[in-house]
Amino acid sequence: MRHGEAGEADSRRWPDDRQRPLTDAGRREHAGVAEALRRMGVRFERLLSSPLVRARETAEITARAYGAPAPELTELLGDNADPASTLAGLAAVEASALLCVGHEPTLSRLAGLLTSRDGSARIEMAKAGSWSSSAWARWRRGTACCACTCARASSPPCSAEARPRRRPRRPIRSSAP
Repeated sequence: MRHGEAGEADSRRWPDDRQRPLTDAGRREHAGVAEALRRMGVRFERLLSSPLVRARETAEITARAYGAPAPELTELLGDNADPASTLAGLAAVEASALLCVGHEPTLSRLAGLLTSRDGSARIEMAKAGSWSSSAWARWRRGTACCACTCARASSPPCSAEARPRRRPRRPIRSSAP
């Protein structure tokens, strides 16, 4: 899940961009996304988040919508995370279903790696965009192809069946163009 709208970086307001929060509109939009995912039946056992303020706020909004515990903060999902390292670190997390809140371009690349082990699948995540795979446990065992669900509050949810292949026919997007 990509963090909600946080506005533009502004070194006068936030000398450390890691402290930039969600905008009011971003909070409202993400509350709608989290509620839509809950209604769609997207479930998770553990909620992990980048420690950056905008991602942490997004994860906290999601936790409230689900009545879940506070998110666990990890640099695996930080703004400078490497997708392959993130995937290796997440593989060690004991959970049958994870919800991860982070940043671009790491999340799109991570979703691409989960969809096709060689990373050839292209996923594009808009702010407050979500990508859900039912294949986490199978991926960890090396047998995954996944059914994924994409949602964003400002557009109707879509579902797509994704199977690993060398060249995807079209990118899977988390929001309408």
